[in-house]
Amino acid sequence: MRRANVLPTQIDALTVETQENTWGTRKAQHQKNESQSNNTNIRQPIPLFRWLGECLCLFYLLLTTGSSHATTLLDKPNFALQIQGTISTFVRDDAGRLYVGGSFDYVNGHFLSNLARLNTNGTVDTTWTPNPDGPVNTLAIQGSNLYVGGSFSTIGTQTRTNLAKISTNGSGVADSQWIPNPNSIVQTLILDTEGYLYVGGFFWTIAQQSLPYLAKLSTSGVGAPENSWRPGPSAPVMSLLLDSNHNLFVGGFFSTISNQSHPYLAKLSSTGTGLADPNWTPTPNGYIETMLLDGSGQLYVAGGFSTIGGQALPALARISDSGTGAADPTWWAPRPVGQIYTMQLNGTDLYVGGSFTQISGLYRQSLAKLSTNGIGEADATWDAELTEGGIAALLPDSAGNLYVGGSFKEIQGEKTIGLARISNQGQLDTQFISAIGARLQPHYSDKTITGTARQSDGRIILGGDFFTYSSGKILRYLIRINTDGSLDESWTPDPNQAITALTIDNTNHLYACGDFTIISGTTRTTIVKLSLPSGAVDPTWIPKTNGPFTAIAFDGAEHVVVARLPGYDNKIRQITTGGVGVEDRSWNSDLDYINALVIDHEHNIFAGGTWGITKIDGATHQVDTNFMSALYSLEIHALEVDGSGSLYLGGSFYNIAGSTRYNIAKVSTTTGTLDPYWAPQINDKVYILALDGSGHLYAGGDFSMVGDQPRQRLAKIQTTGNGVLDPGWAPIANGRVEQIVVDGLGSAYLLGEFTAISGTPRGGLAAVTTETCYGDNLLLQDKNYNSGTTTCTATTAITTAGNTTIQSGATLQLHAPTIRLEPGFHAITGSHLNVSQ
Repeated sequence: MRRANVLPTQIDALTVETQENTWGTRKAQHQKNESQSNNTNIRQPIPLFRWLGECLCLFYLLLTTGSSHATTLLDKPNFALQIQGTISTFVRDDAGRLYVGGSFDYVNGHFLSNLARLNTNGTVDTTWTPNPDGPVNTLAIQGSNLYVGGSFSTIGTQTRTNLAKISTNGSGVADSQWIPNPNSIVQTLILDTEGYLYVGGFFWTIAQQSLPYLAKLSTSGVGAPENSWRPGPSAPVMSLLLDSNHNLFVGGFFSTISNQSHPYLAKLSSTGTGLADPNWTPTPNGYIETMLLDGSGQLYVAGGFSTIGGQALPALARISDSGTGAADPTWWAPRPVGQIYTMQLNGTDLYVGGSFTQISGLYRQSLAKLSTNGIGEADATWDAELTEGGIAALLPDSAGNLYVGGSFKEIQGEKTIGLARISNQGQLDTQFISAIGARLQPHYSDKTITGTARQSDGRIILGGDFFTYSSGKILRYLIRINTDGSLDESWTPDPNQAITALTIDNTNHLYACGDFTIISGTTRTTIVKLSLPSGAVDPTWIPKTNGPFTAIAFDGAEHVVVARLPGYDNKIRQITTGGVGVEDRSWNSDLDYINALVIDHEHNIFAGGTWGITKIDGATHQVDTNFMSALYSLEIHALEVDGSGSLYLGGSFYNIAGSTRYNIAKVSTTTGTLDPYWAPQINDKVYILALDGSGHLYAGGDFSMVGDQPRQRLAKIQTTGNGVLDPGWAPIANGRVEQIVVDGLGSAYLLGEFTAISGTPRGGLAAVTTETCYGDNLLLQDKNYNSGTTTCTATTAITTAGNTTIQSGATLQLHAPTIRLEPGFHAITGSHLNVSQ
């Protein structure tokens, strides 16, 4: 490969002929000329190469072989759409840094899977990247070694199964020798001071030994087990604790351990063979989830029991760590309604987290502070005010703050997802707002992105069950993207629950359906009308209607049409867009779950679901019985209607009226008759269809082939004739595509469960150009390549004509036997042009 090292700001004329019969000679001459070149004057082996103006930047002219044509992926948007992740465990190192483990893919917008480190100032350490490929359940730290247990197969660049020893230095590489590889989930870890790690969980072999559910491993070398230490519990172990006398407390689901009957809870010797104390028999009547020693002879235990130590103490109790393990009957008040998953002590305060709704007679959502004195009452003045979700990890710091981790989304009215810091007085630290996110996954009607809309100015609105993190702020459920692909951080309707459907009318108003009760700071239930561009709630439009709604569409006149979930009278109803929003209750169209809803220019409504398609006459509001009955046996997920009497169907089907149609079809809006010629044939489910108004239909879903051509979940198809696949539009999504929005400005926004488009990382959201650069003789004129890489392929020649510019940071790849760069072609400093045969 040879390259020229200078770039003209304007090229008067340049022709590159790359046919096989002439290129060998030209390449040899090019190599000779390049060896003699400098950065101000280069002679090229081409008919004409004349510079106009001073050379200002480097420009790469890559002369290679091989063919490619692809769609341009735009630099923006490049932020991740996420759903809630979960924190399961915390530890802190000697430097005060916080290690968090759980099930997640993002921490404050940074891609870090399942294990991350936060600096003492709360920022994410992006240099430490062990990135286990599965959930982390437990952590134990000793010096610069971090022991990680969970359900993974790789971590720290190494293959490790469910358990690893990784370095807290550098990027967090796994120890090359320490490889116990338990054969199932590790749930709990604890270190002693003698060089051993105790491991509990759901495994039955570890370090190539049969050691069911509990093992004692060396922390050095290969992690060899202490073979003589074999308590052999009869079922999985959930919690481990060591006291100063080398006693190991074990809790879990077992009924026997050390060949003795000790249901769910036992006290073992950490030495010898691991014998159980025969006298210590608290005998809970249900499993033990978590335990905590107070250092003064008391053991706090929580789990699925109702009695323990002979006392009726449900779910949470304090027992003696010696003698018979008798329960303290005076500490009886907690009695949580729900489960406790984690506990921490701070002086006489006992913090408990879980999935409970009441404790000590007080309403508390999943988090409470109890007194270790008296009867164990909850602190009536300390309330984190979680609105939903659970707590799985707690850790106090030396300043009296409490780190909390779990599956929550909000504390004390502030958005903070999965991770927060609370003062000893119970106040949320608003300087420590965090967002623990996971990749998009199926949700409403198998979709996470459930609604999209395009403003008249080209800005895109997205709705669903997701959030994104930007500039220290969490934007959730309803967001807007600027025309340059950036996130509109100033637009914050901030509904308090997910959006299920969106539409925009012809007076620049947005209608949003969802599970919310508050949006833009105003009380609204399940449906709202917002003014654009501000996002302010219409103060008078408050329909007397009940949701939830699965779909909404504007009829082009004075109504929006909504579809309800099954169980909510299964009706399609229309609501006036003016005034208070009057629902027409005489219009009762009984249908099952509706996935898609479109309205044509004659106000006819087409509804699609798992039962097929129904047409409702726009004038009579009655089901059109003339609409073809063969359309009632299909599973429909997407509908689009054009202005020429055609309805496009996407979903999961293979036959319409005796004709083969795989997952996509075109029918008449009048009769439902199948178009006999239009047959792209897609090999798997189609979730979304989008028309661009220029004769093309975009399809997204789970497919890999369109006809006999490979297409990874995305395709662009002509709406006329046979439905020919566009050969030049071929972005590759590595996960399901759920929504496509064509912005009318030359871009298509893609949304779904992918993490990359054409090999470039994207977190569920990306934009590509709609323009195809493919043909026989291509003429590039009046083009402005702003960002990303654009690839143009021609079978004969490509010619760039007047007013064509590659902006800084953009790349233009031209592939053809002959490339002609004519006068008026500009390449700005920092741009790149690649030319290939």
